[in-house]
Amino acid sequence: MKKTKKFTYTLAAIIAVIVFFISSFVGGGAAIVHAATSAKEAYEATNVWDNLQGSTIAGNAFDIKDYPYSENGKPQAISFIEFGYSYYANKQADFGLYVYVYNPQQIALDTDSERNNVSLLINGGEQWRHYRLRFLNYSNAAGYEGRFYKFEITLSDEAKNDILSEHKTNRVYEIGEITLSYKNTATAYPVAQKYTYSGFAEGYGSELATSDTLCCVVDNFERYIELDVKHTEYRPEGDYYNGEQSQLNSVYFRVPEKFFTDYGELTEIACEWYEYFTRPLLVSNDKHTVDAINSLYGRVTRMLPTDEYYLFMVFWENLKSNWFQYSQQDTVTSNYDYTGKWYKFDFLWGGEIDFNDSNFFPGYAAAFYSKNLDLNSVDNAVSGDTVLERLREHSEHWEGGKILDRYCEVMFEKYVQDGYNRGYNYKSIKNTDKMEIFWNTLKTKSLWQKMFGSDVEVDTHYEELEAIKVIEDKDLTGSNDEISENLRINKGDVTKLSAEYAKAKLKKERLVLFRYSTTKYMCAPSVFARCDGSEIDSGTSDGEILANDCYYLWKDKNWNCYTVQETVYLDFDIISLTYTNDDVETIIPVVMSPMDIAGDLTPPLKDPTSDGSGCNGVNWKLIFGVVVLVVVLILTYPLWSHLIGYVLDAVIWLVTLPFRAIGALFKKKKE
Repeated sequence: MKKTKKFTYTLAAIIAVIVFFISSFVGGGAAIVHAATSAKEAYEATNVWDNLQGSTIAGNAFDIKDYPYSENGKPQAISFIEFGYSYYANKQADFGLYVYVYNPQQIALDTDSERNNVSLLINGGEQWRHYRLRFLNYSNAAGYEGRFYKFEITLSDEAKNDILSEHKTNRVYEIGEITLSYKNTATAYPVAQKYTYSGFAEGYGSELATSDTLCCVVDNFERYIELDVKHTEYRPEGDYYNGEQSQLNSVYFRVPEKFFTDYGELTEIACEWYEYFTRPLLVSNDKHTVDAINSLYGRVTRMLPTDEYYLFMVFWENLKSNWFQYSQQDTVTSNYDYTGKWYKFDFLWGGEIDFNDSNFFPGYAAAFYSKNLDLNSVDNAVSGDTVLERLREHSEHWEGGKILDRYCEVMFEKYVQDGYNRGYNYKSIKNTDKMEIFWNTLKTKSLWQKMFGSDVEVDTHYEELEAIKVIEDKDLTGSNDEISENLRINKGDVTKLSAEYAKAKLKKERLVLFRYSTTKYMCAPSVFARCDGSEIDSGTSDGEILANDCYYLWKDKNWNCYTVQETVYLDFDIISLTYTNDDVETIIPVVMSPMDIAGDLTPPLKDPTSDGSGCNGVNWKLIFGVVVLVVVLILTYPLWSHLIGYVLDAVIWLVTLPFRAIGALFKKKKE
């Protein structure tokens, strides 16, 4: 049902002009002060409570009885103001867009939050976009403190120029949702109103105009979708290689069936997020060590108390060998000064650890306890929600500004993975777009390579997946493992996704799986050792205690922790869905509260070269087997040497048999 009402809003403009002129003259006009104050600045300085008095909202005179206090009420955008529109270039500096919000609970909204925004489509543009809200003031009348809020919509230069670049009789602004932050939690509220402005406030239209012709028509619209969005990720199996694992990032949500029947196929999804790459994260089954790292709140390892020394070693690359020499690219962090030192072990086989400036990293952003640590199982994964919660907790112990009001910069690297943008990202992804994942398999090698080792040789396999998939019955048949592989989702999320699909069928909805990004999940096996600081302080061991322990843990593959770095998506938000029917596109705005997304922390893939079976390292079992075989053959030579002649005769007879048969046929024919 479409509801249209006339809405004339001139009071704000009149107040602004009056304030402007009054503030320009004091003392009977004898002196001019505040001459630089513009009408826009004067209007913004007026309180929202004063602006509302005597105004008309949605065709009705403002009455405070229509906006009571409500313990369970939700914030509402009740008015949208276009101020100072003009097609004269010298008058366009006053232009601005404003939103008045009714706050029935009178809660203290986060006024300085960069997460406050509004979803807006201007003049029937091609895409909905989110624009940040700048807080101006709230009502301060006794008993009504915070009942109403006043925000300016912060327009991009491109959006402002689009509005002001030509004379438009009608300016159309469609608002889908408004997102407001309270105690660092951002929540979206539907608005679903279209404001059509025409005419001009006095002083902004024709120079000959002597009256105010500004008018606004407000239309409610029902074409919007409220989404409950859930996240999942997928990491394909394969061979461990350089600590890299492909990760497919997806979300899924239910959409009413009527949007498909009325508007056609879902062909495009517009979304946004803030992308960051975490500093190293530690997962261990040693709670004492986890607590020690977390006590730093992401600060450098060197700040650990020196009554206990730690050494962490992270092995990012596959084991490599060159005859009898082992080498491994690793990074280390410690609160003991190892710089410029090296320690040698297993002198017969040349094992050593070399510490230098290039292989040290400052420390871990956070640590996580996994009681039943098993590097061959993902069943004890650390949830992504736990990761984000820990990063937020650590951020509270740092001074200064925060990313999106919640995360300290030091929780993340100064870079993101190649090909991606650090910080804000806007994407409009079509159903024809593909998301690519990969996995590795090691190539088969020669006997010589298997015996004496060489660098890893890898086959990388790629798969392209459709970005937008509407789930069907056939997609959810089979075991959880089979469904996970079929849809390329986390095995742990299969039950939840299946439940959402059942709910969708019951409510006449469809379930959409939206694949929006692929990244690399960086995860490497690690070891750590710790000892009483007094042992090192004695000067007798000079750090060899820790290095020795770490070396033999690594040599025997007794991993007691693993290290992760992953991409996180902060304030992920779907803005609109586009449907297409017979080449006619319909863009539907979305109401969705932004969400923070991080994948679960799972152990690294097993390194097939580290168990003595494969292509890397000297394979002593294989060498020993070959040597034994040769020795046995030599010792038993008298027993089998006389058989060689018989074997050779048999081979020759078998090889020449076809030729002798052909010769016999020709001979018979000749006879």
